Amino acid sequence: MNSASSADEAPVTSEHCSIHTEWAEAAAPEPCIDKGRRIFGLCLVLATAFSQCFLSSTFMFAGYAMPGPNDILTLRFANGLTVELVALGLLHYVLLQNGKKLSDIGFAFRWRDLRDGVKLIVGSSIAYAVAGFFIFRAYQLLVKHPPARPQIAGEGVLSVWVLLLVVVNPFFEELIARAFTISEIRALGGGRALAVAISVGLQTSYHFYQGVPYALMIGVLFLVYSLFYIRSGRIMPVIIAHMWADFAGLILYPWLRGQH
Repeated sequence: MNSASSADEAPVTSEHCSIHTEWAEAAAPEPCIDKGRRIFGLCLVLATAFSQCFLSSTFMFAGYAMPGPNDILTLRFANGLTVELVALGLLHYVLLQNGKKLSDIGFAFRWRDLRDGVKLIVGSSIAYAVAGFFIFRAYQLLVKHPPARPQIAGEGVLSVWVLLLVVVNPFFEELIARAFTISEIRALGGGRALAVAISVGLQTSYHFYQGVPYALMIGVLFLVYSLFYIRSGRIMPVIIAHMWADFAGLILYPWLRGQH
């Protein structure tokens, strides 16, 4: 009985073991990942990689003449809006991967945020004006003439793309360059002063196209915003104040250029 059973059984060779192992590896189930999160990750990667190419191609297909300055400017604003929206999506995804939500970095609306946003507008505007006075005086002492007003792309242009960008940009900058950056540096063991310095330095660094004096003045705004955020842990009042500053700049900049 035992001998018959042994005879019926095929000998197990190293070749059989190899084939069985390969089959087991191929059939191994994938890690259990939420389907919605996987779809979101795929779309986010594809959007990051190809969204601007797709947008440029769509503009050209629609008949926009790319050599024209107005069309290039429109495309530039549209591309900027696309980048900011994709970056916000990426921020949300990274937070999910870290087991967090946007509310964990202070993004949650409360009615008092409107009141605090107005207070922040007033306080930051005073700080901006005072800093501007001393920065301009110092600049004139050093170079013997007042600083030239910055030449900003889209001066005097008011379009749907510009308005959308002005609305989205405060969320983009404040959630990423301030709330997320400060929160992550603090979580990694950095002190409050270091977190504020890195956030303000990062945000100021990409505003030097406006010239050193104006970038430093804007840096004072960012410092006030950062101090409010790190004390309160809330980012919505900062977003409100930033949006006001962007809209004020959009409205007042052409007039200021005419006064220069």
